[in-house]
Amino acid sequence: MAVEIRTLDPDDLDQLADLGAHSFGGPRPEMVLEQRPIPPEEAVAAYDGDRLVGHVAAHRFRQWFGGRAVPCGGVAGVMVMPDQRGSGLAARMMAAMTEA
Repeated sequence: MAVEIRTLDPDDLDQLADLGAHSFGGPRPEMVLEQRPIPPEEAVAAYDGDRLVGHVAAHRFRQWFGGRAVPCGGVAGVMVMPDQRGSGLAARMMAAMTEA
């Protein structure tokens, strides 16, 4: 099955916490379940069927240039399941994020 890139489903926060543990090699980040720091609509997710296999999010903010505020974004939460690494999935998610 082809991996689909789409908006993160808010019902998949449990899978997102698991993805964080697999991606960063630490304990499962329960804070994802308690307080989602980035709204799901500002995140791009990769799904292999119903399985969440990747995630990229953006922190939206403004910078001042030439005396005026300019919208900017910071990349956050880049995660890919170990079995999907090397497939170009992170690049596909980043491309989808810049199109959003």
